[in-house]
Amino acid sequence: MTTSFQCFKYMALYSVIQSVTVTTLYKQGANLTQRQFLFIDLIFIIPLAVTMSYTQAYHKLSKTKPTSSLVSTPVLTSILGQVVIQVIMQIVMLYVLWAQPWYQSTFKLHTNVEDDYDYYRCQDNTVFYFSGVNF
Repeated sequence: MTTSFQCFKYMALYSVIQSVTVTTLYKQGANLTQRQFLFIDLIFIIPLAVTMSYTQAYHKLSKTKPTSSLVSTPVLTSILGQVVIQVIMQIVMLYVLWAQPWYQSTFKLHTNVEDDYDYYRCQDNTVFYFSGVNF
């Protein structure tokens, strides 16, 4: 049961953090590329989720009873706490990026919307991509 709860929390965190990342990038005028989404899903999320689902039970039972519902205070508090930590770190990384002398705003790159390379060639994208990969 505990393994199932942890798998649920991981998948919920993945969805929420990725939606925060995409929303913030949209606000900046950028987005993750299809290859970045594919890389995150195929290399990090799917193998880890499958591995977590095949985890065997611990050889000894715990003395405390696990929560009986996915929508309980401890589970939701844990998820919300991790989301707050991730959002704070993404905001800090974004402000550190903006403080760099070599930073170029995403809006300056939108001279030709037809050119995908110019559309996705921005430092904001890279910062959020690596923060999303390492959550």
